[in-house]
Amino acid sequence: MNIKRFFNILLNKKKIESTLPLSDDEFYEELFIKNTSWNSKTPNNDELKRWEIIERHIKQIISETKNNIKILDLGSGRGWLTNLISNYGSSIGVEPVSKVVDYARSLYPHLKFIAGSTTKMLGLGYGGQFQLIVSSEVIEHISNNEKPKFIADIYKLLSSKGYCIITTPRQEVQEEWNRYVSANQPVEDWISEEELRDLFESNGFKQLDSSRIPLKQKQSGKYFDVYQVALFRKNK
Repeated sequence: MNIKRFFNILLNKKKIESTLPLSDDEFYEELFIKNTSWNSKTPNNDELKRWEIIERHIKQIISETKNNIKILDLGSGRGWLTNLISNYGSSIGVEPVSKVVDYARSLYPHLKFIAGSTTKMLGLGYGGQFQLIVSSEVIEHISNNEKPKFIADIYKLLSSKGYCIITTPRQEVQEEWNRYVSANQPVEDWISEEELRDLFESNGFKQLDSSRIPLKQKQSGKYFDVYQVALFRKNK
């Protein structure tokens, strides 16, 4: 084989590889490590809107418990939320994509991040250890048939009467929102407000609060109540 043909084959191979779909891990590595809209140490505007309500709930929980609380950021990504909630208690972030965990550790070396999932946390002996679990923009990326186990694991990780804050887009607006925005994450199983409440309440929780966050769609100029932020408390 001559050298010119060799390099042509190599270049064509790289072109083919570049067009192959990303694996789940590769997708989140691209999003949280390389995408400048989602890789910064400080939260973006979208994240700040969620944080405003999350912080309000955390302050309410602290005022009621009157104790230092241990908080788990479940699906922590690059760690922006783990960092903010560390101002209100001892915080740990858990994230399934190991390279994203390494990136979070580089951004926030003073915080603890674990590569894994709820199953890993339970296996490490964290059952019943947290007074609060926050999971922001995670449950919609868990397939519908896996959602009950995810919530059951949250129950096991929480201490008695522990709290959970969930933020997730509302299925009620998914079809219309996706007319303007391509849903490109590996799993996009959005959940309605009623379904979210029913799932948690059938797994031993009581819903205490539910709020919506409107977003403006740039192309159409329309506002959509895209996000729901729900606060739950474990019954026992």
